[in-house]
Amino acid sequence: MYQSTSDSIPTNRLVGGQIVLQLLQRGPAPSSIRIIDFVPPTQDELQTPLAKDVEFAQTDISSEASTLAASKKPWQATSAKLPLTVFHTTAAIRPSERHPLVYHRHARVNVGGTANVLSAAKSAGADIFIFTSSCSVALRPVTWFSPLWRRWPTNIVQTMTEDDFSAPLRPREDFPSNYARSKAEAERHVCAADSPVSGLRTGAIRPGNSIYGGAGDFLVSATLNLPSLPTCTAPWVQNWAHASNVSLAHLLLEAALLGPHVDKARIAGRPFLVTDAGPPLRFDDFYTAMKAVAATFPTVRYPPPVLMMAIARVIELWCVTLWKSPFLARLGMREPENFLYLLQPACFTAAVNCHIDDSAAKRPVEEGGIGYQARCTTLEGICMQLLHLNRSVPNKRVNGKEATRSILKDVIEVGAEPAAGVA
Repeated sequence: MYQSTSDSIPTNRLVGGQIVLQLLQRGPAPSSIRIIDFVPPTQDELQTPLAKDVEFAQTDISSEASTLAASKKPWQATSAKLPLTVFHTTAAIRPSERHPLVYHRHARVNVGGTANVLSAAKSAGADIFIFTSSCSVALRPVTWFSPLWRRWPTNIVQTMTEDDFSAPLRPREDFPSNYARSKAEAERHVCAADSPVSGLRTGAIRPGNSIYGGAGDFLVSATLNLPSLPTCTAPWVQNWAHASNVSLAHLLLEAALLGPHVDKARIAGRPFLVTDAGPPLRFDDFYTAMKAVAATFPTVRYPPPVLMMAIARVIELWCVTLWKSPFLARLGMREPENFLYLLQPACFTAAVNCHIDDSAAKRPVEEGGIGYQARCTTLEGICMQLLHLNRSVPNKRVNGKEATRSILKDVIEVGAEPAAGVA
């Protein structure tokens, strides 16, 4: 069954790349896999002998015509009659934005693009459609400046489940960011398209809380690219998800949707939360691992949380002013870039204490789960990524200056990438 599946993947260069590798590891010919993206893949993981023969189709998923054209591109004769699975991993991620004036920045790709890909998949006769959602769909906004008689901000500690999916979609103000809102809308659109009558089975994977494990992630790679890291999140605790664990969950969901229990166990047309194995880490645990293992790392600073939040509110106010008054852009006024742009309240909310309950995904397929078992803990996953980065940038400089050296001159290899452990 696995070897007879053709897979068309709009990749986000992290989860999508891992899906390609894990598909190749389970045996199908590269000609039965197609990557659909705006630009060709460039990450190291795809420049391997296994992946070099995987076909690429250029498209802009925000354009219905472009997406449909990519889906109608002929397959090679050996793959043309095989069943079709579509893994839709593409997303626009601007985690600091929560104002409705700029919701279109996410909706264009995450909502409209998903609708275009789903429509194209139906047109191509797809059998399975799996959507990469986000655990932030279940996250609640945090009231940072609470009354003085409250000891903690509201929702500073949260447990995420899939319970919100069985309730009506929350209003805009009950989402922590535009990204979360757009993912929630797209997720429901995909799951509502499940139809045993038409033969298209759909589902969604909610990874969380942050995905790491490859170039361009918002956790490890983004942190190591900074010369200095001011933070107030050090004591906060979160579950995170390595990209290879997230990819594995997609393949397990595909198998469950193709299996005999899909309807009786109510597996189709719903989301599943997944995260790494083991206990969640504090952000400070990540900083400690970074200092111990990474060849270079930024200087971590701990300013007062109230100061950082006040700065975040000022930055957000400045951005909202620019959005409400477009003429200011003609006067040369711009939104802040890079780290400063991320320093807004929505990003603080995404970093609060979050426990992810992935018990539903861990249940056996016959009991309504997908049999998910993560292949690494977060600490193992972070160390593996740091090891890979150490090998690729042996003499890294940060902003033209010599970066801080790790306490380890040579890193001992503790294991291979967990992508090889596909069930």
